[in-house]
Amino acid sequence: MNNTSTFIETKEYKRFAEFCDACIKYRYMGVCYGLPGVGKTLSSRYYANWDYLEKQISYRHSESIGVHADEKIFDCHTLFYTAPAVSASRMTNEIGLIDSKLNMVKAVYQSMVTEEEPQFTVNSFEGINLLIIDEIDRLKLQSLE
Repeated sequence: MNNTSTFIETKEYKRFAEFCDACIKYRYMGVCYGLPGVGKTLSSRYYANWDYLEKQISYRHSESIGVHADEKIFDCHTLFYTAPAVSASRMTNEIGLIDSKLNMVKAVYQSMVTEEEPQFTVNSFEGINLLIIDEIDRLKLQSLE
């Protein structure tokens, strides 16, 4: 979504959000499928608040980590990943990198608020309740495991 578009929470989106909430609550692995263009990717990005989160973790230099973060960063518990046609190990590494970047932003922002040294955790997935992988049909069955 860009800055000028507004997401409308339709009945289908609410069903999608309910599905995601059930996956979190019962620790399910869920598969959401449908025809192209019905809004699966857009709903996933909105549910994960990915437009906000992606801006926070796409820093280029260490001095820009957490500069634009706010209290909203601590409410981010869902990661969104668009699967390329790559090996399972590379995909796992890329998802781990996203998690590490999110943890760094949270730690740096927390240290700015409390004026303490940041405490970093790497690839812990601590605080991550849901991982949404878009374009899952690109992956081999082994990658899902």
